Amino acid sequence: MNAYFTRYYLAATKHFNIKDKIEIGAHMAYVIDRASVFMPKNGVTAGVNLRPTLSPDNFWRKAVNGFNMMIEYDLWTVNCGFEYSFLGDRFRAVFELNDWKNLSGGIQYRKNLLKWR
Repeated sequence: MNAYFTRYYLAATKHFNIKDKIEIGAHMAYVIDRASVFMPKNGVTAGVNLRPTLSPDNFWRKAVNGFNMMIEYDLWTVNCGFEYSFLGDRFRAVFELNDWKNLSGGIQYRKNLLKWR
């Protein structure tokens, strides 16, 4: 028996810019878990992310703007991590500590297949 399509979210997100130096994102969701295989758990999840938004005057400011730091609570654990975008936002390196002890990571390549502009 599988547990596909058994978790539903009602989510809200708000981003704040502070003096055009940093962007703070606040995220909340209510989770409805209907899995019969695992112990279902309904409730509120939350997360915060911080992203520098410095003016790209020089190389170092552009390099710092690629960082995005995150922390989240997902009904079972508190996770933290960061991602770094580089090479024109085509590549992203993602690292996360699940439950503050299990490291996971990856590299993502992004290519727009449909040009809407």
